[in-house]
Amino acid sequence: MQILSYYNLKNIDYKFLDFTNQYIEKFPFKCYYTMEKLSQKDIVYIKDTTMIIDLIKLEEDMVINVFNFFKDMLRRNFIKKIVYKKEVLLVYFNNEFIISFFKNKDKWLIIPLVCELINKKNTCYFDVYIKNNNVYNYMFLVKVKDKFVTVDLKEMDKIDNLHYPLVLCFNNNKLHNLQFSFDKSVFLENFYNKIN
Repeated sequence: MQILSYYNLKNIDYKFLDFTNQYIEKFPFKCYYTMEKLSQKDIVYIKDTTMIIDLIKLEEDMVINVFNFFKDMLRRNFIKKIVYKKEVLLVYFNNEFIISFFKNKDKWLIIPLVCELINKKNTCYFDVYIKNNNVYNYMFLVKVKDKFVTVDLKEMDKIDNLHYPLVLCFNNNKLHNLQFSFDKSVFLENFYNKIN
């Protein structure tokens, strides 16, 4: 197994992961509800690093949640600017990595696990391309001892005996699914149980 390329996390990306991790920890259900709404294609349109939100299609309390969430992100420079025009909100994100958590439904679920693995000094890779006989692309790869564990939103084939492909899942722990938990210790335990 050979790592061909991966996204090299920048300082702002680490800060974004940490901020989002704290947000998930502090407001788990509000975060889930907000991210579910922001992943609906009839409400949100994303092109490059710009998000356009149709505010008319959001409930009043959700509009407040979205404004507050993005205001916090703007203060931390994860967003370049926010433009409010009548019934539309335009959000200009700082980079492709940050907006990818909004482009890909449920990608944000991996953030608590990633933060824990980074804190434990594991080598982590995002948007990684791996070559064995073919070239494979995974959302996330982490090396744990002598094992390579990939986490993605869709089921992928096992590359070799040291590779453990997992599918990130909110509510299902079947087969190779890595079940999400708002409790980080449970989430980490789910992760280690799948690879042992």
